[in-house]
Amino acid sequence: DIKVGDVQNLAGALLVLSYDPLFVDYVSAAEGSFLNKDGKPTIYSATFNAANGTLIINLSRTPNSGGISGAGTIVSALFRAKAKGPAGFGFQRVNFTSAEGQPLQMLPFSTSVDVR
Repeated sequence: DIKVGDVQNLAGALLVLSYDPLFVDYVSAAEGSFLNKDGKPTIYSATFNAANGTLIINLSRTPNSGGISGAGTIVSALFRAKAKGPAGFGFQRVNFTSAEGQPLQMLPFSTSVDVR
């Protein structure tokens, strides 16, 4: 899961997640419940490039629906193990925007999973 914590007035997110295609295959990604927790509609897309090991997520609230504050899951991504070893996951790019279109500061992180 890709989660946010203590975010204020979030209206849009662009995430470029990199993964190691030697160790895992991308299976699927689904929108989390955070951006539409008030019942207002969102726009969501996920595209991947298996050869490069990238997953691009675009997620936004519809115009004039304001932002959301708090913490929660914005995306759930599923990968399948295919080889043993250290599968790295990290963000190449993360852009969060407020309802007014202003950039929001955040601190992305990378991680590694030991595929056994």
